[in-house]
Amino acid sequence: MKKPTPQIAWLKEAAFNIGSLLGNLFLIILALVLFVPLFIVAMPWKVWVSFTRDNRKAREILSGTGKFFVGIAIAIDQLGNVAFAGLFNDVLVKDASIFAFGRTHETISEVLGWNEYLKNLTSTGKFLVAAVNFFDFTKEQHCAHAMASGIDEAKYKIAFQKKALVQHETIIASKEFMAKY
Repeated sequence: MKKPTPQIAWLKEAAFNIGSLLGNLFLIILALVLFVPLFIVAMPWKVWVSFTRDNRKAREILSGTGKFFVGIAIAIDQLGNVAFAGLFNDVLVKDASIFAFGRTHETISEVLGWNEYLKNLTSTGKFLVAAVNFFDFTKEQHCAHAMASGIDEAKYKIAFQKKALVQHETIIASKEFMAKY
């Protein structure tokens, strides 16, 4: 079979990249279009379910509903970290190669915490950290706490993976043992 010319290969790659870009833009638009009506339905549903479930204590109702809203806030924060990574890397950090914004599962506060720890914040970044720390009255050092929670999340995932692997190996060994008899 004849190998395509470099121009043909380049055109195929360009067409694929353009198609991927358009597809990803469509997914963003679809996610935004779906998010608004679903959020409008989910908010009152969560509150209603929290109050109407049997045998729920007031503390559980408030903490469960609070976790719902915190989870949404974290997801939006992660979205902001990815969506505005270029701007944040230019404005908030001295050297983006040290610890950049833009990783999908990190919050803006977590990245700010790491860059504060690494002494890699611009004056604007330092001001933002001070403002976030001031306005979060639930924690003393919000960004440092966010950085630590990222570490805790990674530790949890590693422990979960180890446990799942042991369970999987046990199942395989049990099946092999049972197959003998």
